[in-house]
Amino acid sequence: MQRTLAMIKPDAVRKQVMGPILTTIHEAGLTVRAMKLIRLTAHEAEGFYAVHRERPSFTALYTYINSN
Repeated sequence: MQRTLAMIKPDAVRKQVMGPILTTIHEAGLTVRAMKLIRLTAHEAEGFYAVHRERPSFTALYTYINSN
């Protein structure tokens, strides 16, 4: 069995479209095994996106994922 991480990004949460996103996942034949709504701390976001640190878009990505 393969597993993957799916993230619903801040703008989708603000638009309240989590339900349709989950429906799309389900209709694709995927199974949600666990779900948790969290807000990454600055430190967690920096660590999660560390592989992108050297890219010019890192600051924009980091700022976006920490947006409200």
